[in-house]
Amino acid sequence: MKSRKDLINCLKKRDILNNNGIDARVLIEYGTGFVEMELYNDAIDFFEKANYEDGLKEIKNTAIESGDLFLYRRCCKALNVKENKKELKKLAENAGKTGKLLFASQAYSLLGDKKRAKELREQLSYHGQIAADTK
Repeated sequence: MKSRKDLINCLKKRDILNNNGIDARVLIEYGTGFVEMELYNDAIDFFEKANYEDGLKEIKNTAIESGDLFLYRRCCKALNVKENKKELKKLAENAGKTGKLLFASQAYSLLGDKKRAKELREQLSYHGQIAADTK
């Protein structure tokens, strides 16, 4: 497993991602390193540039399991696929279980379950995290 000391700095990352002649294998290697360090947003950047669907699908599945709506939506966009209701439902449930109530609320809103989304927003409001009328 790679360590944080193996990270590339933001300037090198920019240079690599802006290099149109770079080999996909290099991009996949960097992306895989970021996955190993659980730096999924960076991994998505590299996998998307390499058109590496397997890596993007792996991160998408991780996002569903961990209840991370942001990562899930980024992966769907990178894969050029629509958000799947079954996946969103599982993501919403997992987000709720792991305390990611804002992601859970947003996922339920996307599913059209306004009642459950409102309940979760009210919980967040009770804890002072968002205004009760936030959509």
